[in-house]
Amino acid sequence: MAKAGFFNYPQPNHPKGDISINIEDLYLTRFTPPWSRPSTLPANVWRAWVLQQPVAMVCRETLIASLLALDWQITPRNSKYREELEPTIRHYTKLLVDGGNYPQLGLDYAGLVEWIAGDLLDTPFGGAAEIGRKGNSPDGRVVWIRPLDAGTLYPTLNGDYPVVQMYLAYDAVAFRSWEISRTFMSPHSFLLKEGWGMAPPEKIYFALELLNRGDKYYANLLLEVPTAGILDLGDMEKDAAMEWATAFKSFVQDETVAFRVPVLYEHNNKIEYIPFGKVPNDIMFNQITLKYAALVAAAYGMSLSDIGLQTTSASGETLAGSIRQERRTKKTGHARMKSKVKSFFDRILPEQLEFNFIDYDDELNVALGRARLADSQAFLTFKDMGVVSAQEIRSQAIQDGLFSKSMPDEIPPDAKPLMPSAERTVRYIGEKDNDKPKEGG
Repeated sequence: MAKAGFFNYPQPNHPKGDISINIEDLYLTRFTPPWSRPSTLPANVWRAWVLQQPVAMVCRETLIASLLALDWQITPRNSKYREELEPTIRHYTKLLVDGGNYPQLGLDYAGLVEWIAGDLLDTPFGGAAEIGRKGNSPDGRVVWIRPLDAGTLYPTLNGDYPVVQMYLAYDAVAFRSWEISRTFMSPHSFLLKEGWGMAPPEKIYFALELLNRGDKYYANLLLEVPTAGILDLGDMEKDAAMEWATAFKSFVQDETVAFRVPVLYEHNNKIEYIPFGKVPNDIMFNQITLKYAALVAAAYGMSLSDIGLQTTSASGETLAGSIRQERRTKKTGHARMKSKVKSFFDRILPEQLEFNFIDYDDELNVALGRARLADSQAFLTFKDMGVVSAQEIRSQAIQDGLFSKSMPDEIPPDAKPLMPSAERTVRYIGEKDNDKPKEGG
């Protein structure tokens, strides 16, 4: 007699010839994961998405590090007011050096940039900070900067109160336009997403997903025992096969066994294991992974060589190729980050001042120096011919971008013309020696 109890019920039986589903039969269930871009995800999900993908994380940190490697300065938009604005420049320079002068967070300039740039590269809202002004007035001097969690901020499309902060059951806080500074990437043109941006992880969602699945697949090849597949037991009877499968299931669930090797015995036919997957070499795992890693890096405006990954299977990149990739990065990801962070700080500074990174380009400086030399000789010839004036030469040089700093169009009073001897020397450049006047002539 069967023992009483909920777990000791009579086992079902089936009449002979029954073709309905038998739950005791072994069958295969394959779950197909969804393959679509999510319409919306919270900021913390995007942050976690970047954290679990090393290539994206390294690209993010490399871009931030490239910003922190640059010197910076606050300058007047019009250079003639430099002396007048010098005290204001010193105040805002110290404010940024102190990381916004918000002691509760204990930030410095590097920490402030890491916070803002990190949210800029991760979240749809971008990076933002609350601005504390003296006297709590729109025209008051900024006395502190408090970076905010972009995951709690939402755009309102209201000019007076452009941003609102909401978190759990706390009361919502609306920021006035002069109380907050914000920067974000790739603004959406879709009506229902106006005011939001698109950070790099959202742009290359599928590449991140494929790279992540590839990493998991390779890790499972190393960690899973046994790998997914079918064990062909030959002509073993059903009862024996079921008994062996049940025993093996209990065997592999023993987490204390480091290396589990099943053993079959008392059989005559060959026992064969048919794996579902393939080894990495058969699916060209290295090349495919490198392809998706390159797509992820490109979304950040970088190349794999920028983050120290070898992009070829031979001896590596050539020097010319590395230089070309570096130039491209300066014009894409690096330049974009500089522009966004500059825009963020410019919204904090008074309208007479601007924030600038000091980023010298050796090749650009050489080309600019050659252009200045060539133009100066041409302008001097035009001046000697009497077809242009000194004021017109200065205006044209400014228009051509020969000067990297802001300069007024008018010639300053302290500008001095060329000395006669120097003027003669320049005039004789290119002339033959026998064409020069003789001594005493």
